[in-house]
Amino acid sequence: MEKESPLHSKFLHFLIFLSSPACAGEFLYPVGADPHQSLIYLIYQKTPSHIELWGWNPKTKQAQQMLLSRLTPAGFQMLPDGRSFSFIDQGLLKIKQLVKRSPRTIEFDAPLYNVELVHWIDVRSCYTHGKYTDHFGLFHISLDGDVSPLCMKDKADCLYPQKVADELFYIERDERWRYRIMKTAYRVSPVLDSFCERRDWYEAQQHDTEMLIDFAQRPIVFLRMVSEKKGFVIEHDRSMSRRDQSVEFSYHRIEKQESGWSSERLFRFSVPARFLFLGKQDRFYEALLPLLPRQIGERILYVDAVNRDLGLFRYDLTSSTTHKVLASDEQSFSAPILWKEQLLSGGSLGGEIRMEPINFGVQVRLVGIPFKIV
Repeated sequence: MEKESPLHSKFLHFLIFLSSPACAGEFLYPVGADPHQSLIYLIYQKTPSHIELWGWNPKTKQAQQMLLSRLTPAGFQMLPDGRSFSFIDQGLLKIKQLVKRSPRTIEFDAPLYNVELVHWIDVRSCYTHGKYTDHFGLFHISLDGDVSPLCMKDKADCLYPQKVADELFYIERDERWRYRIMKTAYRVSPVLDSFCERRDWYEAQQHDTEMLIDFAQRPIVFLRMVSEKKGFVIEHDRSMSRRDQSVEFSYHRIEKQESGWSSERLFRFSVPARFLFLGKQDRFYEALLPLLPRQIGERILYVDAVNRDLGLFRYDLTSSTTHKVLASDEQSFSAPILWKEQLLSGGSLGGEIRMEPINFGVQVRLVGIPFKIV
């Protein structure tokens, strides 16, 4: 059986702007919340090549579309002030202020592409990984589109950055497909007129990097740091095929101890391949993103394959135990968000997850599960 390299498994690097022919596969799932307006942001996926952003009031159950249908709002992120949100539309970073009708495109002053998820530091700056020349690098981007290099290497990709105070953690993948978790300083160039000047400034600096953990040729993605001494990362199979029934993952905790950094696998989970690969009629447009484990307090909520669908599970960090939260033979669920004292989960339309027209608009129902943070 011919296997595909991780490079060709597009979902692993969240190349969300790649699309496949329109076909079946409707999903509805929450991506964010605005507690001040009692508003939950939802992604409604009509087909594997088209998604929309909706706003839902969990009290009235009423929903309305937040953006024009011609936009594809992947990678939704609320800005720190709670008055704007960002998304990636066909590879372009856009920001929508709640008080304005249309989003604004952030035009980069650098030849940067394959920008995926962004992380906002404040309302005027963010950081991300993106492709520059032949490799992925890490970049600081201002609201005006000024791009400053943070970490670039000639023979390696730098991916999934995480800023903690003045430190920058990231995944390095070299030309031999070896993966390491690295750390360097988060250092932005002074105010300069052009990307070329900022790049020259970056190249003239001394860059000290530290390898924290070597995963060798075990691919890892979606690094998430919760402090300067602790984080989580997802490992996946080295190779996979469209003929495979499912894709296997391992969720690791990384932690700095007296003897140095260590990695511990907490649990495994799998996702039916039909939800991830291009060309599948049930593929999530945002690929793995709606299914990423989410930590709430001392618990991690994640999805795992139950027959041909996805059930919802909980891992307890204090007791190291796993519990089934929700499962159905006819429906798949996405990773939930916390709303007040409830977990709100979406997934495939049907059953408990509904989106129906009514006399004065659209009514939405998600799965609500009582939940208290411990």
